[in-house]
Amino acid sequence: MIERVIRRFKAKFPYLKDLEFIQYWPGLIDTTRDLFPTVLRDERAPWVHYVLGCVGLPWAAFCGDFAARHVLDTDAQTDHRYYRYFAPNRPFFLPLGAERVLGKPLVFSLNNCWAKYCQVDRGRRRPRRRVPPKRVVRLRLGRR
Repeated sequence: MIERVIRRFKAKFPYLKDLEFIQYWPGLIDTTRDLFPTVLRDERAPWVHYVLGCVGLPWAAFCGDFAARHVLDTDAQTDHRYYRYFAPNRPFFLPLGAERVLGKPLVFSLNNCWAKYCQVDRGRRRPRRRVPPKRVVRLRLGRR
């Protein structure tokens, strides 16, 4: 498959025909059950960060910037709290073992839905929805 992609690429851009692809990813896109990436730092070597499961360019850009800033000057950063959101051991609605019974697509979908609509920080209350006051409209019927 990848050979066909490279062949078509070089046919489309003939001036790049001598370009050699030394590395490519022929597999599936890496993602997590809640579509949040995983970012962790090595506790023994805090300058080493692992970034996995970035689905899309915005997440990849955010995670690359986040990891780079913390590698270069971790004391000056004020966003350490985000590590808990990207931890590999964060909770999910359904555990991995449920895949054996329900199947991977269903467990993935339910965990994704839970993360999108129900997941909130522990110890933090959900913001109350502000309901606008009811407007009373009085109609005068009859003569003026």
